[in-house]
Amino acid sequence: MLLTRRDDFFARNSSYLALILGHNRRYHLLIYSNDELSPGAVYEFKGPNREMSLLEILDTLKPQSIKVFSTSPEFNLVPLELVTTKDDRALLHDLPGDVIGEIVLKNEVPDMGLNVVFSVDPGDFEFLSSICPNEGLRHISTEMISNLSHCDFAGVWSKIVVYIYDHKLFFLAQRHSELILSNSFEYDTAEDVLYYILWLKQELFRDFEELPVFVNG
Repeated sequence: MLLTRRDDFFARNSSYLALILGHNRRYHLLIYSNDELSPGAVYEFKGPNREMSLLEILDTLKPQSIKVFSTSPEFNLVPLELVTTKDDRALLHDLPGDVIGEIVLKNEVPDMGLNVVFSVDPGDFEFLSSICPNEGLRHISTEMISNLSHCDFAGVWSKIVVYIYDHKLFFLAQRHSELILSNSFEYDTAEDVLYYILWLKQELFRDFEELPVFVNG
């Protein structure tokens, strides 16, 4: 189902970039043009025909590139050396939460010396991985952490970064270039979002008079 579309977006553009976000068998497709930072169209897919409907849209638009991310709120940051193979599940006994019946994956972030370890529904894994078999399934927090090192962004040494998706907030906090927090929260209202931002500012940056906050999603 089409949720939003900018006027004349498809009339003005003939080539697209696609971003697919998913968790718990519910998916969103964000379509971008090559030269714009915000999506021109957003689709939502749920129900029994969700996978087929998403693939039909992709087949119609034929985007130049596709990125696929899990938005599972169950994830942990683990030092790189603690998880040595893609199939190492011994670590799961030390992780909080119930991962029985789910597939546990890891993404490496070598620049930070970290793995993002996260659990996904087997159906999500099978479908999302099939769209980009060479890329593998990445977690949205992996992308957020990796982006911290990009030139212009890296120049801001202390900041809070927020990605908002489907009543979930994914937060990063960086203090003097050190990543000090990566977490997710659920929210219901805009006031909840503001509350979490102010709470993190108070808890982690109390001595800062001003602090930049980057919000996307």
